[in-house]
Amino acid sequence: PITCGESALGATISVPTLDGAVDMRVPAGTACGQKLRLRGKGLADQSDTRGDLYAIAKIVPPEQASLTDEERQALKQLDARRASPRQGPAWEPGWTP
Repeated sequence: PITCGESALGATISVPTLDGAVDMRVPAGTACGQKLRLRGKGLADQSDTRGDLYAIAKIVPPEQASLTDEERQALKQLDARRASPRQGPAWEPGWTP
């Protein structure tokens, strides 16, 4: 799980692995569901060569009840400045597949 800010801005987070926690870089612009590879941190094969471990990003927004008025206002201002992700023919009235 990562925060909205970590997904947008990038971050280094601690991730549990088979050998204990390691620091993993989350690139700026990481989308929910994106796979992030930890090279050599997966299971070993018959020759003891370690495979890769994949972490799947899950963006967890702040709980509505925990937001302050200032945070709520900041989110509204950010949304007002950004283009909607719901664009293209599928979002046009009367569109059929």
